[in-house]
Amino acid sequence: MSGIQEILVILAIVVVVLVLPGRMRRPPRAPGRPPVQRRLSGRWRLALLVSGAWPAAWAVWLRPWESVEALTRFGVLGVAPVAAAWALGWVIAGFRKPRA
Repeated sequence: MSGIQEILVILAIVVVVLVLPGRMRRPPRAPGRPPVQRRLSGRWRLALLVSGAWPAAWAVWLRPWESVEALTRFGVLGVAPVAAAWALGWVIAGFRKPRA
């Protein structure tokens, strides 16, 4: 039982040493200023909609829960194109980002 207590004491010390100083340094927010919220553009909303609708439509068509072959086809036709499109968008955004 004492071994567990020693581990808990060490964890508490680590939390106090590493976490608390970072929380104490943060400046307080100005009163009355709400946090800035970035809204999604129409392109982002369309991309998110298509990213959900494409695999859902293929899931309805192929019924991947019925066989392993259908699950494989769903992975290739339903999930892989969405993952490839997001990866391509991520790479293009990296090239467009201005260098500091």
